Amino acid sequence: MLDSDLRTLARRTPVVVALDHEVDAGTRRLLQEFSSLERPPPVKIGWLPILEGGARVIGSVKEIFPGAPIIADIKIADIPYMGGLIARRLVHHGADYVIVHGFAGSDLLREVARTLEEEGAGLIVVAEMSSEGGKECYSICAKRIVLEAARAGAKGIVAPATRPSRILEFRRLTGDLAILAPGVGAQGGNLEDTLTAGADMIIVGRSIWTSKDPISSYRDLMRRALDVIDAPEKYRRTRDR
Repeated sequence: MLDSDLRTLARRTPVVVALDHEVDAGTRRLLQEFSSLERPPPVKIGWLPILEGGARVIGSVKEIFPGAPIIADIKIADIPYMGGLIARRLVHHGADYVIVHGFAGSDLLREVARTLEEEGAGLIVVAEMSSEGGKECYSICAKRIVLEAARAGAKGIVAPATRPSRILEFRRLTGDLAILAPGVGAQGGNLEDTLTAGADMIIVGRSIWTSKDPISSYRDLMRRALDVIDAPEKYRRTRDR
C-alpha cells in the first residue's frame, strides 16, 4: 500500500536509483548500504534484472527496501486486458508502481490504473523517452499522453531530463502528477536544469553504479537535488543567464 504520493515523497528523496543490471552479490551488498541510509532511495527495477533473476527479483529488492517504493519499469505496451494482468502480477511480486508506455493508448492506461488502484499501487506513464530517437514519435503525441495519463488516474509521468524544455511543457499540463526524469548523467542531462524545469524526481542508474563510490555518488546527487528543491529561484536565475 502506498503511504504517500510521489510529489510528497520527492521532497524527501528526489533521486530514484535505477537498477538496470543483474543483481549479483556486489549489487546486493550495495543495495543493503543504500537501504541503511537515513533517506533510502526509491528503486526502479528494469528489464535486465527481471530477465536474469525472474520477477521474484522485485520481491527480493523489496525485502531490502521495506520502506521505499519499488518501481517496476517494464514499460507495458499491450492490449488493456493483458496490461492489467501483467500489472497485477508485478504488484504481487512487490512493485509499488508500474511504468506503462503512453503511446499504447488511453484504454490501456485506464485499465492498468484501475487494476493498480485495486492493488494499492500506482501507475506511471512514459510521456517521452530520454533518448534522441525517443522524440521521433513521442513528440507527436506526448502532450495528449500527459492529458490521458491524468484522466486515467496515473500518479506520475516519465519525461526526458535530456530535454528540459519538454518538462516545462508537460508541467503546465500535469496538475498534480509527479514528473520523473531519466537521463541525468550518462545521457547528458543536467540535474539542476531538470528540476527547475518542473521535474519532481530524477532517475539515475549508470552514473551511480559505475562510479568508484556509488553511495557517495548518490549522496552528492541527493545534496544537489535538495538544494534545488529548497532554493529553486537561485538555480532558475543561473540557468536563464
